[in-house]
Amino acid sequence: MALETDWMTVEKDSRDEQSGARIVDVAQVRDDSNSRLVTIAIPKKSVKRYQDIEEVVVIGKRKDNREMRLPDINYEWASDYDRDYYGLIIRIGNSDIPIRLFLHATQEDPMP
Repeated sequence: MALETDWMTVEKDSRDEQSGARIVDVAQVRDDSNSRLVTIAIPKKSVKRYQDIEEVVVIGKRKDNREMRLPDINYEWASDYDRDYYGLIIRIGNSDIPIRLFLHATQEDPMP
C-alpha cells in the first residue's frame, strides 16, 4: 500500500496529520448527479510516484460509525498541483460523512 489516511471531513482545510494529506477544495458538480469534486493535496514524500497508484479506495463512516466503501469512485491526478504535493481529485456523493483514503501502488517500492 502506498498511502492510508485517517478520517477527514469533506470540507476545505480538513487534514490528516499523519500522512500530511489535506483537502484543498470541495466543489459542487454542475450537473444532475448531485455529487462533489474533492481536491486532496497528497504530499510527494508520502507517494513516490502518483503514476504507480493503480487503485484509490475511499471509505466513508456512516452516522452509526459503520464503515462502507464508497462505490464507483472516479479520480484523476493533477500532477502539477504544487511543488511538494500531487493533487488527487475524486468525485463523491453529496453526503457529509467523513472519508478515509487508501492508495494502492502497483509495486511496493520503499520510500527513500
